[in-house]
Amino acid sequence: LKLSSDLFYEASLKPCGKIDVVAPYTLRFICSCLDTNPASLSKNEKEAKIIIREVEKLLCTNKKVNASSVCIMSPSERQVSLIRQYLWQMCRQNPDIRKVRVLSSYQMQGQEFQVLFLSTVECVLSSGKPFDPLKSLCHPAVFNTAITRAQSQVVAV
Repeated sequence: LKLSSDLFYEASLKPCGKIDVVAPYTLRFICSCLDTNPASLSKNEKEAKIIIREVEKLLCTNKKVNASSVCIMSPSERQVSLIRQYLWQMCRQNPDIRKVRVLSSYQMQGQEFQVLFLSTVECVLSSGKPFDPLKSLCHPAVFNTAITRAQSQVVAV
């Protein structure tokens, strides 16, 4: 809340109510990899696998978190589809993981989750600018929406 409050609301946001803290850090970054293959525009299999692994690790190690309070968000519809596919495959080993929500950036508005995994895969133009700036995490409103959807922790990959 502090990050969003400072960046977008002149530090005027104040927490109300009590939230169970599920991790010692509220914002965590995990390095993935850059995929420059034009055939894989707007999706990245390595990143999707890292996110799934981290979600599974969270659900196995932190009993305060239930799968329905976890969301994976991506600005890329192709990455959302890929992550859903991998989640479905994981359901054989861990049926509870099917309760994890996977949403695109524009589907996040008005929803809250205890933990948000943020997939940063985006299709960019040769200039380095986002292909669809209105859905990009580089857009302040999209970034603000994303980070304020998490009640306890944001994990960016």
